[in-house]
Amino acid sequence: MSAEEFRYWQSIPENAIADQHAGFSDSVLPVYEAGLVDLVADDHVVTDGVRLVPSPGHTPHHVSVMIESGGRSAVIYR
Repeated sequence: MSAEEFRYWQSIPENAIADQHAGFSDSVLPVYEAGLVDLVADDHVVTDGVRLVPSPGHTPHHVSVMIESGGRSAVIYR
């Protein structure tokens, strides 16, 4: 996951944006603490044809996933 996105959520006190921070505390932080997360750059290349694309919006370091194969492409934006 984006290292900067992770740091963004890690730096916000839980009570500042309680409803949004709950997802981080409940679902992301335990996976990170278990050592199952790779923190990467916002433009990280996962493998040939799959890369992260910066798409800031609801958070400063939000990323989307670009998939390219056979001359076609798709963006997964969540």
